[in-house]
Amino acid sequence: MDDLHMWNLGTARIGKQNGRQIQAVATPDCTDDSEDSTCNVVMALDDLNLVNCQQKHQEVSCDFEDGSLCSWQQDQQDDLDWEMMEGKDSQGTEEGHFLKLWTVDNSPLTGTLESLVLPPDQRYCFSFKYKMYGDTIGSLKVILKSHDPMVLEPEIVWQRTGTGANRW
Repeated sequence: MDDLHMWNLGTARIGKQNGRQIQAVATPDCTDDSEDSTCNVVMALDDLNLVNCQQKHQEVSCDFEDGSLCSWQQDQQDDLDWEMMEGKDSQGTEEGHFLKLWTVDNSPLTGTLESLVLPPDQRYCFSFKYKMYGDTIGSLKVILKSHDPMVLEPEIVWQRTGTGANRW
Protein backbone atom coordinates (compact mmCIF):
# COMPACT_ATOMS: atom_id res chain seq x y z
CA MET A 1 0.00 0.00 0.00
CA ASP A 2 1.12 3.52 -0.71
CA ASP A 3 1.45 5.90 2.22
CA LEU A 4 -0.26 9.10 1.13
CA HIS A 5 1.40 11.69 3.33
CA MET A 6 2.07 15.14 1.96
CA TRP A 7 -0.35 15.63 -0.90
CA ASN A 8 -0.11 18.92 -2.79
CA LEU A 9 -3.21 21.10 -3.22
CA GLY A 10 -4.16 22.38 -6.65
CA THR A 11 -6.83 25.04 -7.22
CA ALA A 12 -8.18 26.71 -10.33
CA ARG A 13 -10.83 29.36 -10.89
CA ILE A 14 -12.89 28.07 -13.74
CA GLY A 15 -15.29 31.01 -14.07
CA LYS A 16 -18.48 31.00 -16.13
CA GLN A 17 -18.73 28.19 -18.63
CA ASN A 18 -20.91 27.32 -21.54
CA GLY A 19 -20.86 23.61 -22.24
CA ARG A 20 -17.19 22.87 -21.52
CA GLN A 21 -15.55 20.03 -19.57
CA ILE A 22 -12.74 20.08 -17.06
CA GLN A 23 -9.94 17.69 -17.95
CA ALA A 24 -6.98 16.61 -15.82
CA VAL A 25 -4.28 15.79 -18.38
CA ALA A 26 -1.08 14.01 -17.33
CA THR A 27 1.73 13.94 -19.89
CA PRO A 28 4.87 12.14 -18.73
CA ASP A 29 8.03 13.31 -20.51
CA CYS A 30 9.37 9.90 -21.50
CA THR A 31 10.92 10.73 -24.85
CA ASP A 32 14.58 9.78 -24.26
CA ASP A 33 15.66 7.77 -27.32
CA SER A 34 18.58 5.94 -25.72
CA GLU A 35 18.12 2.17 -25.46
CA ASP A 36 19.03 1.86 -21.78
CA SER A 37 16.78 4.67 -20.54
CA THR A 38 13.60 3.94 -18.66
CA CYS A 39 10.76 6.22 -17.76
CA ASN A 40 9.79 5.96 -14.11
CA VAL A 41 6.89 8.34 -13.54
CA VAL A 42 4.05 8.38 -11.01
CA MET A 43 1.17 10.88 -10.90
CA ALA A 44 -1.82 10.68 -8.56
CA LEU A 45 -5.10 12.58 -8.02
CA ASP A 46 -7.54 12.64 -5.13
CA ASP A 47 -10.37 14.72 -3.64
CA LEU A 48 -11.63 16.39 -6.83
CA ASN A 49 -14.04 19.19 -5.85
CA LEU A 50 -16.03 21.41 -8.17
CA VAL A 51 -17.79 24.20 -6.31
CA ASN A 52 -20.27 26.84 -7.46
CA CYS A 53 -18.24 29.86 -6.30
CA GLN A 54 -21.27 32.15 -6.04
CA GLN A 55 -23.41 29.86 -3.89
CA LYS A 56 -20.55 28.08 -2.09
CA HIS A 57 -22.04 24.61 -2.51
CA GLN A 58 -20.51 21.49 -3.98
CA GLU A 59 -21.51 20.69 -7.53
CA VAL A 60 -19.27 17.64 -7.79
CA SER A 61 -17.14 16.17 -5.03
CA CYS A 62 -15.18 12.98 -5.47
CA ASP A 63 -12.81 11.42 -2.96
CA PHE A 64 -13.04 8.00 -4.68
CA GLU A 65 -13.83 6.37 -1.31
CA ASP A 66 -16.57 4.20 -2.79
CA GLY A 67 -14.08 2.89 -5.34
CA SER A 68 -15.79 4.64 -8.25
CA LEU A 69 -14.86 7.59 -10.46
CA CYS A 70 -18.03 9.45 -9.37
CA SER A 71 -19.03 11.60 -12.35
CA TRP A 72 -15.50 11.65 -13.80
CA GLN A 73 -14.50 9.40 -16.68
CA GLN A 74 -11.46 8.24 -18.59
CA ASP A 75 -10.97 9.93 -21.96
CA GLN A 76 -11.35 7.22 -24.60
CA GLN A 77 -8.92 9.04 -26.93
CA ASP A 78 -5.90 9.06 -24.58
CA ASP A 79 -3.03 6.56 -24.22
CA LEU A 80 -2.88 5.82 -20.48
CA ASP A 81 -5.58 5.01 -17.92
CA TRP A 82 -5.89 6.29 -14.38
CA GLU A 83 -6.04 3.32 -12.01
CA MET A 84 -7.94 3.18 -8.72
CA MET A 85 -5.54 2.50 -5.83
CA GLU A 86 -5.76 2.19 -2.04
CA GLY A 87 -3.48 3.76 0.53
CA LYS A 88 -3.35 5.62 3.83
CA ASP A 89 -4.88 9.06 4.25
CA SER A 90 -2.89 12.25 4.91
CA GLN A 91 -2.68 11.42 8.64
CA GLY A 92 -1.28 8.00 7.77
CA THR A 93 -4.10 6.10 9.45
CA GLU A 94 -7.18 5.22 7.40
CA GLU A 95 -7.19 3.43 4.10
CA GLY A 96 -8.41 5.58 1.22
CA HIS A 97 -8.83 5.44 -2.53
CA PHE A 98 -7.12 7.65 -5.10
CA LEU A 99 -6.30 7.58 -8.81
CA LYS A 100 -2.77 6.78 -9.94
CA LEU A 101 -1.15 6.95 -13.35
CA TRP A 102 2.28 5.58 -13.99
CA THR A 103 4.32 4.52 -16.95
CA VAL A 104 7.65 2.88 -17.66
CA ASP A 105 7.24 3.27 -21.40
CA ASN A 106 9.48 5.71 -23.28
CA SER A 107 6.92 6.78 -25.86
CA PRO A 108 5.04 10.09 -25.51
CA LEU A 109 1.78 9.17 -23.77
CA THR A 110 -1.09 11.05 -22.15
CA GLY A 111 -3.65 10.09 -19.51
CA THR A 112 -6.81 12.20 -19.31
CA LEU A 113 -9.62 12.26 -16.78
CA GLU A 114 -12.66 14.39 -17.65
CA SER A 115 -15.73 15.82 -15.94
CA LEU A 116 -19.27 15.95 -17.22
CA VAL A 117 -20.15 18.98 -19.34
CA LEU A 118 -20.47 21.97 -17.00
CA PRO A 119 -23.86 23.72 -16.84
CA PRO A 120 -23.74 27.26 -18.26
CA ASP A 121 -23.90 30.59 -16.45
CA GLN A 122 -22.35 29.56 -13.14
CA ARG A 123 -18.92 30.46 -11.78
CA TYR A 124 -16.90 27.42 -10.76
CA CYS A 125 -13.89 26.83 -8.54
CA PHE A 126 -12.00 23.54 -8.81
CA SER A 127 -9.70 22.04 -6.16
CA PHE A 128 -7.89 18.72 -5.96
CA LYS A 129 -4.96 16.94 -4.36
CA TYR A 130 -2.10 15.74 -6.52
CA LYS A 131 1.30 14.06 -6.45
CA MET A 132 3.95 14.06 -9.16
CA TYR A 133 7.15 12.08 -8.91
CA GLY A 134 9.69 10.66 -11.32
CA ASP A 135 12.88 11.18 -13.26
CA THR A 136 11.11 12.72 -16.25
CA ILE A 137 7.74 13.70 -14.82
CA GLY A 138 6.48 15.93 -17.60
CA SER A 139 3.34 17.89 -16.76
CA LEU A 140 -0.06 17.77 -15.12
CA LYS A 141 -2.61 20.25 -16.48
CA VAL A 142 -6.19 21.18 -15.76
CA ILE A 143 -7.80 22.37 -18.96
CA LEU A 144 -11.22 23.44 -20.17
CA LYS A 145 -12.25 21.51 -23.27
CA SER A 146 -14.94 22.98 -25.47
CA HIS A 147 -17.30 20.98 -27.64
CA ASP A 148 -17.79 24.02 -29.87
CA PRO A 149 -16.11 23.35 -33.25
CA MET A 150 -15.17 27.06 -33.44
CA VAL A 151 -12.98 26.72 -30.32
CA LEU A 152 -9.91 24.82 -31.49
CA GLU A 153 -7.58 25.05 -28.50
CA PRO A 154 -8.38 24.06 -24.91
CA GLU A 155 -7.82 26.66 -22.18
CA ILE A 156 -5.17 25.76 -19.59
CA VAL A 157 -6.37 26.94 -16.14
CA TRP A 158 -3.69 25.22 -13.99
CA GLN A 159 -0.38 23.49 -14.76
CA ARG A 160 2.63 21.99 -12.95
CA THR A 161 5.78 20.52 -14.44
CA GLY A 162 8.70 18.71 -12.89
CA THR A 163 9.04 16.29 -10.04
CA GLY A 164 7.99 16.77 -6.44
CA ALA A 165 9.32 14.98 -3.40
CA ASN A 166 8.89 11.20 -3.27
CA ARG A 167 6.75 11.22 -0.12
CA TRP A 168 4.50 8.22 -0.60
